Amino acid sequence: MNTYKIHPKAEKNVFRKVCSTLEQVLSLKGGKEIIDVDGSGIKCYKYRGRDVCVILDVDYDAVVVKSELDIKNKVENIMADAVSMI
Repeated sequence: MNTYKIHPKAEKNVFRKVCSTLEQVLSLKGGKEIIDVDGSGIKCYKYRGRDVCVILDVDYDAVVVKSELDIKNKVENIMADAVSMI
């Protein structure tokens, strides 16, 4: 599993922007968003038959993307733009 730390703070607006940007760039269909009682959240998608998840991790205070495929090039390019717009 490839892990990409997108933002050093667990902020809901960043989480939602990352989800939206990934949906557009990777042509993902809306996954189901699950929110935990502590405020953490996860939204998973299928990309080329593999899992891609955006995680709002309150415990580690970060927004992270985990993917079974190496999407580093796509993530680096689009996430810098997504986070800078917030």
